[in-house]
Amino acid sequence: MSIKSELLLAKFAELSKDPLETAKKECEGKGVIAVSGMYLPEELIHAAGFMPIVLLEQNEPVAAANAHVQPFMCGYVRSLMDQAIEKKLSFTKAVFVKDCCHELRMIGDLVRHTQGDKVNIEFFFFPVTIKAEASKKFIAEEIQNMKERVEKYLGKKIEEEAIAESIKVFNRFRLAMQELYAIRRNAPGCISEMALRDVVRAVMSIPKEKATDMVLELNEALKAELADGTIKAKKGPKLIISGSLCESLEPAVIKAVESAGGVIADDDLYVGGRYFNTLVDEGEDPMTALTQAYIYRNGPCCTQTDPDNRNGFYLKQLAENAGAKGIITVVIKFCEAHYFGNLADVNDLKANFKGKVFSVFTDHDTDSEGQIATRVQSFIENL
Repeated sequence: MSIKSELLLAKFAELSKDPLETAKKECEGKGVIAVSGMYLPEELIHAAGFMPIVLLEQNEPVAAANAHVQPFMCGYVRSLMDQAIEKKLSFTKAVFVKDCCHELRMIGDLVRHTQGDKVNIEFFFFPVTIKAEASKKFIAEEIQNMKERVEKYLGKKIEEEAIAESIKVFNRFRLAMQELYAIRRNAPGCISEMALRDVVRAVMSIPKEKATDMVLELNEALKAELADGTIKAKKGPKLIISGSLCESLEPAVIKAVESAGGVIADDDLYVGGRYFNTLVDEGEDPMTALTQAYIYRNGPCCTQTDPDNRNGFYLKQLAENAGAKGIITVVIKFCEAHYFGNLADVNDLKANFKGKVFSVFTDHDTDSEGQIATRVQSFIENL
């Protein structure tokens, strides 16, 4: 008979199989607004009574988009175009696109101009330099702009009290997810990275209230099963996984790590720990709080410039907190921002991290499972 945590994880896995279909079923009659590009404040969408979801890559190979998008664009943006062409996004009120890279800016424009009859695209432009005074002002104005765009679809103003309440809802969700990650960090391997991947994909596609309740139930089950010895931490070299911007972590990487005897103790992935690692100040004016959370979020990002806060040092701290011996950075093929950012991260880690660091490259449409497995196995054997 399956233990409770396995049954709960099976529910998350089912929800994560097809995030868009899940969103359709779970929206409970509310309008859905999808966000594409990292770190847009979903609280503003929630405060309007809509259900925010994160637009993820589809599982199938890119097909229809190849007639519109160059093959040297990353798999995520080509998948976004595919989903628009195939009317998979037509059930949404809109897709809010943040220009976190040149490719997303391009694909947002392309979808808007060629598939505008199938999906509404709203663009948001945030400065790359985030802590200059002019940038802070610009960010505050753009978050206000986002609020006004949501109000356009709502047909009325969003009350400040509603935003404050949504911040509380999202903070409760973030704390539940942070607790889940702490359980994994303290007992690495008690829950697999693939299972956590399913959890995060699922909670990005369902109402946050339901997501929070499901995660809290899972947390209690895991703690009870660890306490009575039903499940245990796994032995093996501990690792941190980072990168894979915008996309879910390639399953081949997870399989390679676990097959080689490695244990993932923590991650720094957007479809992972980065999605919920920063709380929003509930004691501040709501719009100011959302702006501050955007500017001062935990974990620097290679899509932004913050010279005093480098991601390599953040990864080093994550690894040390988890007792990890190695860090694997996952770079999606043609992800321009991470190509450059990963070079700086690896150099910083090689100079300051006592463990080892290794980069693996993945592609949405290419089956490179064998190559990834060989390289990851070699890395883990040399830890």
